[in-house]
Amino acid sequence: MVNIPSFFWPQVLERTSSPISGEIKVIEQFGKRSLEIGGITQSGGIVGRIWEKSLKNVQKLKHSKVQNCLILGLGAGTAAQIIAGLWPKANITGIEIDPEVVRLGKKYFGLEEIPKLKVAITDAIKWATCSNDLNHDNKFDLVLVDLYAGAKFPGQAEKEVFLGQIRKLLTGSGTVIINRLYGKKEQEEADNFLRKCQKAFNRVEAKKVICNLMIYCRNSS
Repeated sequence: MVNIPSFFWPQVLERTSSPISGEIKVIEQFGKRSLEIGGITQSGGIVGRIWEKSLKNVQKLKHSKVQNCLILGLGAGTAAQIIAGLWPKANITGIEIDPEVVRLGKKYFGLEEIPKLKVAITDAIKWATCSNDLNHDNKFDLVLVDLYAGAKFPGQAEKEVFLGQIRKLLTGSGTVIINRLYGKKEQEEADNFLRKCQKAFNRVEAKKVICNLMIYCRNSS
């Protein structure tokens, strides 16, 4: 028998639940942490690799200056941390529906330490589509849409009214990145959603990153 240090095995740092997300777990392995909802990694781990590659693609664009960023579906803050590293001067607004996820983000993922991040605990879809809650004068150079609860993508986020409102949020050279799962079960739904995006925006590109489809949408041609 070989005594393998616990460092190499997944360790559950905290297991909890919420009325919004159901079961939530914070797991640590090889010194790195991830947050799982419904058995799907929502923050940390593979999510960091997906967003890092996707955001570096934006950084390569000719007009990639990001001063104001919006994250719909903040989670524990993985994407926000990457944005703060790539664009240190950018103001970041993070919208997260589940206060329990925000609590875990602060406790285990350094959410409170991300510079220039403002967190709002509310429904991201209602926030984006309700004129009473949204300051329409506020435009964003970068909008991330990552609204999964486990493996479920909300139907309201696929509607034309939502995509139209996201379009209005963008600056002239701004970019929206929408994250969709792209396994065998999800491909058809993701491809149908991609066609809706192509109708809503002037320019749309889709790139597969690991097992996700990242959809880049812009108003400018």
